[in-house]
Amino acid sequence: MASTMLPFPELLYFGWGSVPSAKLHQHAFYQLELCRSGALLCQAASGKFLLREGDLWLIPPGIRHQFLDQGEYSYLSLKFNWAAQLPARIKFKDGVTEYYMHVLWDILQQKVRFSPYSPEGKAIIENHLYGLLRHLYDDEQQVPQESFFIMQLREEICKHGYEVNVEQLAQYCQCTRAQLKYRFAKECRGSGKIKQFINQVLLDLALKHLQYSPLKVSKIAAEMHFPSVYAFSRFIKRTTGKTPSQCRHRDEQN
Repeated sequence: MASTMLPFPELLYFGWGSVPSAKLHQHAFYQLELCRSGALLCQAASGKFLLREGDLWLIPPGIRHQFLDQGEYSYLSLKFNWAAQLPARIKFKDGVTEYYMHVLWDILQQKVRFSPYSPEGKAIIENHLYGLLRHLYDDEQQVPQESFFIMQLREEICKHGYEVNVEQLAQYCQCTRAQLKYRFAKECRGSGKIKQFINQVLLDLALKHLQYSPLKVSKIAAEMHFPSVYAFSRFIKRTTGKTPSQCRHRDEQN
């Protein structure tokens, strides 16, 4: 399913520290407050709440808010214009928000080769901010997320290509074939079988190569560990009803 296109944010201000806001206030732009350490006591119209390390608060335009001085904490604050609309929300720490928080912090602390105050630095901050907002938007829309286990299987299949089989995946997961099949069915809520999943991952990867890569079909076949270009062609024909050449030129024909 294609992702909804979102507008890019325009960075207005960034800051960090441990100084709270003086009073309840609002403004005409978005604010993203990330708690870097400790616990940040926040207040909105609905009441008070805590942001702990790794949590963030997205504050849309017109939302009254305040940060109170209580205990030890440090924060990272980003203020920006953004044409998209998301409600005020708290996002608890997860792997994606933690990644972006660390990257943004390194940029703002000038641990990279460009200044965050330069046009190039501003553009790069905006790119990372977009990625974080994309994550919040997808989470708000409840876009299905793969489990870490499924992502690991997908990565292993892409790594070994056509050579991979159920037995090898079971060895990779340090379990038996039966245990692998059981866990896969549980993670996918009974939809599909592990062999079908392998073929679908291989097909998705092959189609991306054919549609976007300049590699010759023989090189794609070798890259994906098919024994020959003929085996690769048979796989594509069997799964799509088209030859590799027809799949490659689909966009041109449209």
